[in-house]
Amino acid sequence: MKLDALFAVKDQKLISIDNTKTYNCADFVKIDDMSKLDAGAAADTIYLLEIPQSKVESEPEVYDEAFLAGLRDCLKALEEKNVFAVVKVVPKSAEIAGGDLQNDAVCNYVACCKHTARRIKDCTSVTGFAIPDEYCGGVEAKAAYYIDELYPKHKQYIFFVSQASYADAVSAESDGKENVCVM
Repeated sequence: MKLDALFAVKDQKLISIDNTKTYNCADFVKIDDMSKLDAGAAADTIYLLEIPQSKVESEPEVYDEAFLAGLRDCLKALEEKNVFAVVKVVPKSAEIAGGDLQNDAVCNYVACCKHTARRIKDCTSVTGFAIPDEYCGGVEAKAAYYIDELYPKHKQYIFFVSQASYADAVSAESDGKENVCVM
């Protein structure tokens, strides 16, 4: 199931696809518990939902499908009210900060994010994914790798990065670089 994009990026900023509203990433409502997602929030609210990797995956490639089903239900409730979420899977391993693209922790983290994206792929409330700085640090092309892994199946997503990680995320060989927004 392919969804149409509801957002685009212009001048490193998030805008509605109809170009009528610009969103300031600093105004995203940061929460770290999906039970705090409020479908009654004002329309056009965007949550930055931080989910610990350990909630999604107890060990490499062992996913908590009940948790992911609950996440999907919460996100489906948001879409009815025109409320949105940016998903940020918070890495459980400090190894990813200095690791290269062959590092098991780095590969497992991206696989976890891909699995999460697959489980919520039909939620129009999902604006995209935020790539944590601790993932991007240390090795060039990690942000581009993350995007290249998720973008082909989720072209509607915007990928949010810090200014420090922006150049890596839009490297010349990266597909989906037009969907990168600075947070």
